[in-house]
Amino acid sequence: MSTIHIKPENRGKFTATKKRTGKTTEELTHSKNPLTRKRAIFAINAKHFKHTGSKKYQDGKDGSIYTPFENYSENFKNHKK
Repeated sequence: MSTIHIKPENRGKFTATKKRTGKTTEELTHSKNPLTRKRAIFAINAKHFKHTGSKKYQDGKDGSIYTPFENYSENFKNHKK
């Protein structure tokens, strides 16, 4: 399985565009700018990637470190419809 590599100089550019314009990802998929449209479509597709939780975040509650999706299967089982 290969990993997606985003060049460091390009990281956060789509998020900055969203914040600057106040538009949603869906709205930016219809942008006239082809680069913005490409980034928006990538963002939508990336939601469906199998995230391995390579990043670790500090939990604001007790300061502990957690990895996203580490208990995904347990949380999904307990999810009520």
